[in-house]
Amino acid sequence: MTWARAPQADDVLDAAVALAAFAAASPALDVRPSVRREVLRTYVLSLVTQGTLPGKGRTRYVSDGAAGNAGERLEHEHVYTRKYLTDLVLLNPHQDAVRWLLTHLAIGATVTRSEHMRLTRVPGSVQGWDRYAAAGVTVTDLATGSVVSENVHIPGWIRQPGQIGSMGRVAFPIDALDQFLASDELRDLLDPEITELHGARDWKMRRAEALESIGIVSRAAGQQFESREDARKQLFEHASGGGFGIRDWLQDAVMAILIPRT
Repeated sequence: MTWARAPQADDVLDAAVALAAFAAASPALDVRPSVRREVLRTYVLSLVTQGTLPGKGRTRYVSDGAAGNAGERLEHEHVYTRKYLTDLVLLNPHQDAVRWLLTHLAIGATVTRSEHMRLTRVPGSVQGWDRYAAAGVTVTDLATGSVVSENVHIPGWIRQPGQIGSMGRVAFPIDALDQFLASDELRDLLDPEITELHGARDWKMRRAEALESIGIVSRAAGQQFESREDARKQLFEHASGGGFGIRDWLQDAVMAILIPRT
């Protein structure tokens, strides 16, 4: 199996960079934060990771499970998560930075559904191919035939989100609920076709857990905390989640929305 870049890839990338730079700079145009994030995470990243392919679903990077797939459903996966890339673009709105980010980090891979579920459980602080290693998913680069293992080095002139473990005082942004509603974790929890979730599998309990989590994030929007640990304790210590509490990876999806308090 081989792979070649699509002829239209450069044109697609140019269009994606222009759209991303517009969305990232749009505070001056009074565009709501939730709209800016939706443009980036849904349209821009899909345009880059899928519009540059030589054919539908023909990603350059394919997991061992997907390559030897015998009928399991396949997933198009963002190697660097959409939330992480969206945060990076919003932190680096100038075109040179946007082009670098979309060129080097907007990477799609084909994995199986079970591999996708393992990847969703990796903490948001782990990104790129390190995330795949943590999930035990091996991926081959079809352009070179080699197994991928090392992350791209992000240059120092690219601003990055605050380090999750040491950001001190934190807060939920005003659009926290919009971010959570668009998260892959909530989508998977509410998808009845996904049955291999870690945690309670009963559909009624999953729905109760989702609704309680949505309520927690809705009430927390704009709220400030002394630390991440303080936020987790206040938000989830007494949450029932339908009887068994809120599963850890769903808590992590909520905690990933936190930003340093200014």
